[in-house]
Amino acid sequence: MPQDSYKVNLLPPGLQREGIVDVHRLVRLIALTLSLAFLLGGYGYFLFSFWGAKNELAAVRQELTALRPVLSRVEDVREKRIAAEAAYQEYSTLLDRHQNWAGLLSDLFHDLNNIAPVDLWLLELEIYPDPEASGEESEKKEGRGKPDQFARANSISIKGSSRTVSSVGVFIKNLNRLPYLQNVALKKIAALDDAFNFEITAGLKER
Repeated sequence: MPQDSYKVNLLPPGLQREGIVDVHRLVRLIALTLSLAFLLGGYGYFLFSFWGAKNELAAVRQELTALRPVLSRVEDVREKRIAAEAAYQEYSTLLDRHQNWAGLLSDLFHDLNNIAPVDLWLLELEIYPDPEASGEESEKKEGRGKPDQFARANSISIKGSSRTVSSVGVFIKNLNRLPYLQNVALKKIAALDDAFNFEITAGLKER
């Protein structure tokens, strides 16, 4: 005959919870576990990102240290290029002036030969820069101007001799008709035994 078995729970009624699941407590436990896992994961990601950024920064610093000599050479090349461009510009300016003056001198010698009276001959011709004629002298006095070592020649001095004073007057009149001269003036004239020595000054126009 089968025998019936009995199980007796001797715990107090408040502790007799066998077989009963506390859902609310389980939910709180799961939530706490997930929150802790999320915090630990976030902190781990932060540490990983921090160390990665630190290593990347160190690598960038190493690259900058390695590139510093290259950057220094690049800066030197840039300064040399600027100096070379300035020198080229200066050379180009001088070359342009030389070409202009070559043409001017050719025209001047040709015209002087044509306009000089038959009893007048030239002894000396000087072309020079005159600060007063270009207004540079007043700028220097006011402190605005700087001396130009490549100043353009803007004045001319013509010295010669003539048999008569009237021939000197005719020569000055003819000089005033030349398109590249201005402010033609007789600076001085002196009588000799058989001739008159004279000096004529004039300004050269921009070409």
